[in-house]
Amino acid sequence: MKQRLEPLHATVVTMDDGAVAFFGSSGAGKSTLAACFLAAGHKLVTDDLLLVREEAEHLVAYPGPPRLKLFPGMAGRFFPEIVDGVAMNADTEKLVLRVDPSMKETGPVALTGVYLLLSPDETVAADGMYVQELSRREAFFELVKGTFNRHVVSADRLARQFAAAAHLSQRLPIAKLHYPRSLDRMAEACELIRMRHRGAGAPGRPDARAGYPSVDALEARHP
Repeated sequence: MKQRLEPLHATVVTMDDGAVAFFGSSGAGKSTLAACFLAAGHKLVTDDLLLVREEAEHLVAYPGPPRLKLFPGMAGRFFPEIVDGVAMNADTEKLVLRVDPSMKETGPVALTGVYLLLSPDETVAADGMYVQELSRREAFFELVKGTFNRHVVSADRLARQFAAAAHLSQRLPIAKLHYPRSLDRMAEACELIRMRHRGAGAPGRPDARAGYPSVDALEARHP
């Protein structure tokens, strides 16, 4: 925060020539979804902590440490070859896994889309797989929830949070991802995101939101 960049609670993976961010509360599955993308050949930009800066008319996501935080079961499912995970802290069973350099993006990447993940309680209730487009107003309030540290509440900090959320909601297509909290459906959720991203036309432009379809093309597979 000393650089006056507002940290956001998000995980980011590469997507073609850009990157997409996953926002959500603790336990929403940001890192697990990222692990699914990494297993499919995408690269990790950052996990849990996102810094965004405006550069050459793009919003750019900066890379974080080469690590991913996962529960042991998820770590074993996606990265059985990684055996050097260390405990995150005494309050959780999550492990901090060092990501292989081949799976990590080392430079800034243009951010081209944002997905908001449901809370654990909401996800349990989800019985379908679809993407809900958000208005800019809805997106703004959801992004405010995604501030990284809500304990520092000085007027200057709150103003930066407000400005960062407003800027993102105006510049990027933002949607809420609904999918069952099931590993068996995780790959489908990743494919849905890839399909929508590639059908967006010119992601990252103010009018790119209109290029995203709102109907889940994969849901027909699981009536």
